[in-house]
Amino acid sequence: MQINPPYQQCLQLRKWIVENREILASFIARSTSTSGSLISVPMDEEIIPIVNVQSRQNGHTFFIEAKISLPNDLKCFYVLICPNCGQEVRSPVRREIHCMNCNQQNMLTPRCRFDVNLQDTSGSVFGMIMGKEGERILSLTVEEVYERASVNVRIQSKQFTHDHFIIELAK
Repeated sequence: MQINPPYQQCLQLRKWIVENREILASFIARSTSTSGSLISVPMDEEIIPIVNVQSRQNGHTFFIEAKISLPNDLKCFYVLICPNCGQEVRSPVRREIHCMNCNQQNMLTPRCRFDVNLQDTSGSVFGMIMGKEGERILSLTVEEVYERASVNVRIQSKQFTHDHFIIELAK
């Protein structure tokens, strides 16, 4: 490998980089999360209005820019499931159950799951966020969500400090 090769194309590329330093820096800033990992950042033409969501094909992902509204009731941020098979059980509290799905005796386990309303100037759509993605958005583990809900402590996410987000959706 040769460092700083004396080829004309390399010199032109270095000159272009210097001339476009600001825009390149903005791309780097937009495509890096606070943890330092790379994230997918769509180009403006890849972002669709919510009114066009229903016309998208199933099985594809796409981007929208929207305001996110979270539920008000803390108990809406989790469901209780059988830890063996993942079957949701309608119970207001953790307890031991005999799961009819897997035929096992287990203590119910909370799983992060909540509905969100996504809204832009063209309309609104409801979505569901589950599992680790939900925990990451709330900046809480599912255990912390469950504990706060049981003592009625309000969930406030540090990531919801802006009005609009670019969101990748799967249909």
